[in-house]
Amino acid sequence: MQRIIGIDKRYSIVGITVISVHSRKYEHEKKNKANVRHAVEEQSLSFEVVNNHSLQVRKHSGGQILPTALVFGSDSLSIFIFERGNYVQHLELYLVPVFAYYKSSVCASLDNSLSIKSSPEDLSATSETSKTPKFTYPSNVCITSSEHLCISFTGSNQLIFCEVDGKVLVITLISTRRLGTDKIDGLKRIQQPIASLWDLCITESPCKIYSFKKNKDKVLLYNGILQKNSCSAIIGSGVEENRNSSESMTADLASPHSICNGTMNEESVLFIVDSDSSITRIVTLHDRHVANLIGDDDDPKNLSAFGDLDSNGHNAKLQYPVGIAFHYPSSQLYVTDRFNNKLKRVDIKILICSSYFVTDTDRKKQRGETNSAKFNEPYGIAIFEHFLFLADKNNSHVKRIDLDQDTIVRVTDGLQLHKGNADTWIIDDEDKIIKLIFIIKSNI
Repeated sequence: MQRIIGIDKRYSIVGITVISVHSRKYEHEKKNKANVRHAVEEQSLSFEVVNNHSLQVRKHSGGQILPTALVFGSDSLSIFIFERGNYVQHLELYLVPVFAYYKSSVCASLDNSLSIKSSPEDLSATSETSKTPKFTYPSNVCITSSEHLCISFTGSNQLIFCEVDGKVLVITLISTRRLGTDKIDGLKRIQQPIASLWDLCITESPCKIYSFKKNKDKVLLYNGILQKNSCSAIIGSGVEENRNSSESMTADLASPHSICNGTMNEESVLFIVDSDSSITRIVTLHDRHVANLIGDDDDPKNLSAFGDLDSNGHNAKLQYPVGIAFHYPSSQLYVTDRFNNKLKRVDIKILICSSYFVTDTDRKKQRGETNSAKFNEPYGIAIFEHFLFLADKNNSHVKRIDLDQDTIVRVTDGLQLHKGNADTWIIDDEDKIIKLIFIIKSNI
């Protein structure tokens, strides 16, 4: 979708029209149209979206794999088809000869970008609207033990590092600020192109930052082996499948969404949520062996082996999990099962995955308000001491779960904003359990 968004605006002069056809895969999408609408609104899509109920468009077009992009000529006949994310990325490059054939006013420049010949007024308007903020679409943050902040940006394809000492010092760790297609990686800092960083986690001593290239189905390691200040792919071949391997670079991921540190059998590991395959993976750090933890299917190309089943590891089923966090004292792994509207808990000692039910003890809600224990597409989670904080996306609430008492309350209404020093704002929840500090800086 990152490759499609904006095409209609960039080439509006030549008359291009983009229509998105949504082919429902998950039960969550089939039961309620509002869930599809939420997804469209979340991505702020500027083009029309058609909900393909019976999958007729997909069947008649011959598309077998998601995503599929069809290119039609001015005579409404299909002239090319792109299947799977690795090929859809080439769509915009293909449009150049298409526009030339249909006598458009598009030409390719020497730097492989596209320019549209038009009137001076149109060119000036285009240059003004093409300016984007320095950083766009932050997707995740993580904090080191030395209180440094790392932020990933999916829009501007950057990983930055912030030092906070009365002011913000921003250092770009990884980025060329262009959507990259590199599957090998290993370059230093601003020389390394990346594509849609999604999540981050840090291991200390020495500092290693693990991050996701979601569009490339890879896990990256910054400041690890090879050379200092470099970024290298350590897990994933770049092919979108569900394939494990004892050699991490031959393993296949399918839209990895979240990553966290943890332990298993007294060994340091990474836990990975692989959303499109509805599977949770485990990676042992000493040898980078990739294996399934929750969910499984014999066919590595089957990305539809989802469901809602509490069971032992490989027999359990999830439906598009997105968030993951590990609680060290109890050796429990928590996963947000997005399309099942549940929070799942995995006992790492016995590898049993079960739905985690909590009791709503929120006394501040008004009559008729939704039970806080009911979720609508739960998303990101984080653990602080014995509290788990959860972003209940479609309910527009942040919720706090006491893992010792198995109780839940909403914290959004209890947050208070205070002005701090040096252009900072401090947000406390009224129980003084969590404090967030925001730095206001105009050029970020």
